[in-house]
Amino acid sequence: TPGGDIHTEEERRLLYVAMTRARETLMLTTHGGPAAAKAASLFIGEILEGATDELRHINRTESLAATEADTDDGVAAPDSRLALLRRVMPMPSKRERRLELRLRATELIGMLEGTNPTDSEGRARLEGDLTRTGQAVGMAADKARADGLDPLTFREISLDSGPGANLLEIAPLPPKFSYSSFTTYETCPLRYAFNYLYRIPPPDKPVAAFAFGSTAHAAFEAFTLERRERKARGEAAPTREDLERLFRDKWVPTGFGDRTTEEAYQRRVNTLLENFWNGEVSSLSEAIHEEKTFDLVIDDPAGGPPVSVYGSIDRIDRLPSGGVEVIDYKTGRLSSQKDVNESLQLSIYALACRDALDLGTPEKVTLYFTESATRMSTTRTDEQLDAARADILARTARIRSGDFAATPSPGACRYCDFARMCPSRV
Repeated sequence: TPGGDIHTEEERRLLYVAMTRARETLMLTTHGGPAAAKAASLFIGEILEGATDELRHINRTESLAATEADTDDGVAAPDSRLALLRRVMPMPSKRERRLELRLRATELIGMLEGTNPTDSEGRARLEGDLTRTGQAVGMAADKARADGLDPLTFREISLDSGPGANLLEIAPLPPKFSYSSFTTYETCPLRYAFNYLYRIPPPDKPVAAFAFGSTAHAAFEAFTLERRERKARGEAAPTREDLERLFRDKWVPTGFGDRTTEEAYQRRVNTLLENFWNGEVSSLSEAIHEEKTFDLVIDDPAGGPPVSVYGSIDRIDRLPSGGVEVIDYKTGRLSSQKDVNESLQLSIYALACRDALDLGTPEKVTLYFTESATRMSTTRTDEQLDAARADILARTARIRSGDFAATPSPGACRYCDFARMCPSRV
């Protein structure tokens, strides 16, 4: 029928387009023969007609039948099946695979060794070369897995007795740690290495959730600071309109990527500000610090080098009781009370208050979820803070050991800035 002819021509066109995309090798598979439920595609005959020696026709059904006839039970042995597979898709030998991995590893380490960490221009060249190398390896990783091979990973390099044995001497650790660096390492040690050892900049792309959260943080900090300064001058407290003005002043439209996304976040602003305003008006506490920076030094009782942890606390309030409350703003989804009770971030902040800022052990530590105006608070005893010190020392010791083996997972790799160049990615 005319309709059938149109469909056939469209299928022929699509097949032609697909075939012309091949760069090196084109492999077509089809079915046919007396045992097949359907006949072979009508295009197969057109392709075979007039074909030159460039096209190789392999009937795997006949080859498999011949192989099965040579066995006692009529079933092809695994080695025979593998041999048939290799006739269609040759696989490199173990020696060829190891040679390729060794050459790539040596090339990567050579780039690291040849660059002075203080040479910004050389570092930029290294980052470009490393990115391209990583992308090339990453693109080949899926094929390697399909072939039953192990793709190149930084674990293979770091465990090598030759090149790569002194990675931390080539790319030394930063002198200080942070809550963010600890959580990055816990998520994936290789991600930590990309970020903190090789110092590869993340992709320059807007992330709307981060832009919204940063705007809220900056506006709330400016508001509480202005409120305190006006009170000190004997002036009236800032109004709800002042809060909105401060928020709009911090708003950067380009941080949201596109106009549609920005408008979606704009619709959340009024609820965010209203909840924050009502919470501030009803609160009996007083903000005494905003974005309070700290440098917490923890001595190692085992005699190892001290650990320095830096950070910035969103807000510290003076409570009516005279104690202090540590507050960290969150613009994301609510955490569970269990997560708040076990939060390493809040433990680090409480430790900083006690041991670095001379504010004593906080009476409360709080995650304030700004959009829902939900405060989730807990406490930290001195015994818990001492245990947190030991936990930080243990985390640091593992990082300093040079263990940067990747721990890929769908969740971690989905949000990783370095997934495209990581050969171990999921």
